[in-house]
Amino acid sequence: MLDLSKKKTFGQALLFALVILIIGALLGGIISGLVVTLSNSVPDFNSGYQLGLRVGHITSIVFYTALSIAIIVSKKIVTNPLAIIMALLSIAGAILMGGVLGTIPVFVLAMLSPKEI
Repeated sequence: MLDLSKKKTFGQALLFALVILIIGALLGGIISGLVVTLSNSVPDFNSGYQLGLRVGHITSIVFYTALSIAIIVSKKIVTNPLAIIMALLSIAGAILMGGVLGTIPVFVLAMLSPKEI
């Protein structure tokens, strides 16, 4: 299921998207927790929470950027304009709403084969 180079059916791609969403949320939570715990500049809970939100958002952007690039490279569709647009939409979605919106273009990229893109 996590083989990025293979075309996935709708059900497989949906399961892939849910797994990726959970992995991204866990990764963001772990990294945010570590940064807030190791930061000496957090005087109270509210400022720690705000710092965690920012770090989690940045983690989401990096995660979906790396995932989109990994799918494009593994499917060998680097020069395809539609694949590049989908990757950019994933990055834009992660910037706007984090993993919720960043997952949708990754879901579409996972369903397409290099011949269909």
